[in-house]
Amino acid sequence: MRLKTVLTLAVLLALAIAPAAVRGDPLDLPVKWSQLPDMDLGTDWLSIHQVDGPVVVDDFESNGMPIAGFHWWGSYLDGMDPDPGMWKMFEISFHTDVPVGQDPFSQPSQEYQFQMILTQETFYGTTNGGEDVYEYWALLDYLWLEEAGQIYWVDFAYDQSQGLRDWGWHESETQWNDFAVQTQPPSPGGNPHLGPWAPLDVDMAFEVLTIPEPATMLLLAGGFGLLAFRRKKKS
Repeated sequence: MRLKTVLTLAVLLALAIAPAAVRGDPLDLPVKWSQLPDMDLGTDWLSIHQVDGPVVVDDFESNGMPIAGFHWWGSYLDGMDPDPGMWKMFEISFHTDVPVGQDPFSQPSQEYQFQMILTQETFYGTTNGGEDVYEYWALLDYLWLEEAGQIYWVDFAYDQSQGLRDWGWHESETQWNDFAVQTQPPSPGGNPHLGPWAPLDVDMAFEVLTIPEPATMLLLAGGFGLLAFRRKKKS
């Protein structure tokens, strides 16, 4: 049985024996980190899954609970989506933190984990600046495990193989810790997940989703909490 099926069954069982923890979104999973979208004059920053990118990455702090999924906001930079509600493919990558050192700002590490995820898209609203904003939910195929109190980075990059559209990750109404960063032009054929990076002076809108406590206990008891993830490293 695939892990995603096992995870889904465990979550459903946990929800059946535990009170609902979050608002009624399609995944109905507890939120462990939240940065809501700026629906006043907030805008979007290009983040696409292709050679050279660019991708946008933002940081958050772990509470030690595993990551089961994500909820985020974004827009198409060329206008409205003609197929709202359709499923969209994104690459989600997950990095550890490189604190301030030789560079004047912290940034994501070059070693990272990633998953290609089919996501549900829903129209969210129009900003006071006139941008149409969409929201997305994704349940991961594999849990991402974290260490409590550590800072991590995540990015959401639209897969242009489903249509050459420029998609941007939407700004958050709040700012935490260090600003989000975006890939600067690397050498041709470079990996946009390795930088070089430039700070954006904004934070991005996203939520990190975990699983209810009973589901966590079931997964760990079944040995599913110790999986290794596919990684990419600087060559």
